[in-house]
Amino acid sequence: MKKRDLSHDDPSKQAKAPSTRRGRRRFALGALSALSSAMFAMGCSTFGSAATDALTASADGAGGAMTQARLELLFSERVDAIEGPSGAIRTKVDGITLYLISDPKNDRMRIIAPFKLVGRVDPRVIPVLLEANFQNTRDARYAISEGVIYAAFLHPISSLTPELIGSALDQVVSLVKTFGTSFSGGALPLGAPRGAER
Repeated sequence: MKKRDLSHDDPSKQAKAPSTRRGRRRFALGALSALSSAMFAMGCSTFGSAATDALTASADGAGGAMTQARLELLFSERVDAIEGPSGAIRTKVDGITLYLISDPKNDRMRIIAPFKLVGRVDPRVIPVLLEANFQNTRDARYAISEGVIYAAFLHPISSLTPELIGSALDQVVSLVKTFGTSFSGGALPLGAPRGAER
């Protein structure tokens, strides 16, 4: 797997004294780091030779249900670099920070991209996000948690396919890039969100 230290790119790890806005963003990114650490502490990640062996296996050779190790291998093949423990992987795609959070015990995964503070967005945009979730976002969604807007894709791990993993990654990146314009997860939109100036 390709690994590169992305900490110099992470605003939450920069040494500058935060302004109020930067402080809130750092808090939100810090909360995400705490979430990753908590998931690791709760046993959502798998370490040891079994995980290492699974990651070195061919992604195409495994039939049947998707596993966390295979998911992470397929994900790592689609991005330039990854960082973090199994279950809480971070990467950047087109300058967008993405996280692959996976929990095999509960058969759940999510690809998330925190990208904007709610307080920095015109309040009229929030209903547009809900409409976009219904019409334009495909399988990914806009979500809000602790004052941060995310692009997110959630799915059971076991029923994922290699194609769906690639599509999920593309959709999450597309939601971030098209925020404020078409609010689209990619091709096949069923309509355009209305009701707010973009």
